[in-house]
Amino acid sequence: MSLDGTDGPLSRRERVRVRVRVKSGVEPDSPVVTELAPEDASIPDDSSLSRAVDAPERMVELNGLVHDAVSRYEPGMEPLSPIRVSRRMTRTLGTYRPDRRQIALSSRLLAFGEEEHVTTVLLHETAHAITHHRDKKASSHGRLFKSVCRELGIEPRRFVDVPVQVWSSRQRYVFTCSACGTALMRKRLVRIARCACGVRLEVKRAARVAVDDGGRVVRVEGYASPRRR
Repeated sequence: MSLDGTDGPLSRRERVRVRVRVKSGVEPDSPVVTELAPEDASIPDDSSLSRAVDAPERMVELNGLVHDAVSRYEPGMEPLSPIRVSRRMTRTLGTYRPDRRQIALSSRLLAFGEEEHVTTVLLHETAHAITHHRDKKASSHGRLFKSVCRELGIEPRRFVDVPVQVWSSRQRYVFTCSACGTALMRKRLVRIARCACGVRLEVKRAARVAVDDGGRVVRVEGYASPRRR
């Protein structure tokens, strides 16, 4: 008997649906809510925690770079506050807050930027910190700032050249099928997806990740939820 109650052999599609029901106990055409937890196995080869842009070991490395630069070029300056990673900075790669004595970096820069670009932006903001320490009234990108940039070995420019236009080609969204546990990757954040097991998924949240040329996840930038209609 077929799925619609009539006599006759099952079609190939109906046989697939039967197997899905038996395996997952879920009606394939009804939405299944899936959510990616930070420790979910859908981040391949390693836990997503160690691949996060603000992973502890990564922050130690970045803060160490700033500390070394300040110690070498401005030894009388007190250590800065720990670097803050901002997921709201979509148009700005880095900032320095003199009142907080703190550098902030964009999570997108840390996820999609090349290592040399991250270092340059970080040193650029460090130059702002050193400039402010030497002269609190100095112009943001004036002579003193340019002089400090040269000391740090970076171009004395107002902006750092970073090819952000290519970042979109490396961005993906990852979520899991709640029926079979398969990790699904999409170029765009979708609200509805269908897994290879046949289950139709309603996506609640997905990890926004950076992939290398081979499509492997290298960084987890954050999490996003699709817009609801």
